[in-house]
Amino acid sequence: MDPSQPVAIPVGLGTRGARMWKAITDEHTLRPDELAVLEEVCFALDELAAMRAQVISDGPVVKGSRGQVREHPLAAGIRAHRALVGRLFRQLGIPDPPDEQAPAPPVAMSARKRRAAESRWRREHGAS
Repeated sequence: MDPSQPVAIPVGLGTRGARMWKAITDEHTLRPDELAVLEEVCFALDELAAMRAQVISDGPVVKGSRGQVREHPLAAGIRAHRALVGRLFRQLGIPDPPDEQAPAPPVAMSARKRRAAESRWRREHGAS
């Protein structure tokens, strides 16, 4: 793969996913296996955006089957997708996408430091 050539945006990505794909592939040269993970990240971001839009449309609480007030059923899916996106970004070794208000911590670096500390602890305490 020629790093000077832009990587084609996967078919079917929505606005948010395509924007992330372009931002990451413009900044980083990824292997084919990493591109597959990035594609999953981008589709998950589009799904997350669709779920958020539905919750915004319906409101954060809905009526249950017996008329009781309950959390919107998509709220759990939103939480799960947020966690999925974080795991996939860690798998890529790319920091989580920055929030508009605050920069994201460098996830890949902190994971590397944690592994090094665990390795030192095992060496010092004789654990394998």
